[in-house]
Amino acid sequence: MNISNDTYQRLVISAHKIARSSDDAMDLLHFTLEYLHEKNVLIFDLPEAEKFSYINRAMYMGYHFKSSPYFRKYRSTTITYVEYVDSVDDVQMNEVLNTELLDIAMSRLPEHERFLINAYLQGDFDYQYWSSIADCSVDYLYTYINKIKSKLKTYVVHCKTNNR
Repeated sequence: MNISNDTYQRLVISAHKIARSSDDAMDLLHFTLEYLHEKNVLIFDLPEAEKFSYINRAMYMGYHFKSSPYFRKYRSTTITYVEYVDSVDDVQMNEVLNTELLDIAMSRLPEHERFLINAYLQGDFDYQYWSSIADCSVDYLYTYINKIKSKLKTYVVHCKTNNR
């Protein structure tokens, strides 16, 4: 994508204003640029001011709208501090505790929620595909998965604070 240095610097400043964090700002800007490039959005022929406007709007929407790919990847309430591990030798004790708490929390979920969250955690989750299987809208499925994640997160955080 052909962007002048001046426009790029303005986009960096704008990303900082949107995200209010320098790490998030650079992730937001580069994710947006890569996403537009991958989707072959034709903004190459636009004047620099219109390119800036278009990319700035895409960054804003990506940061604030829950259905955006950026929001789902970086801002959704996932349980990122919990990792699945193969052996105790590979991790510290705190990570093992988090994994055990997550396993306990998942065992307390109803079977259909446990099945859905396991599919979601595989990484190649397709909301459109699963919403067609569940015969519901994508928005409803997205909300439902967030409720499941909140249940798990609440349980894990509650157990960690009570064990201290």
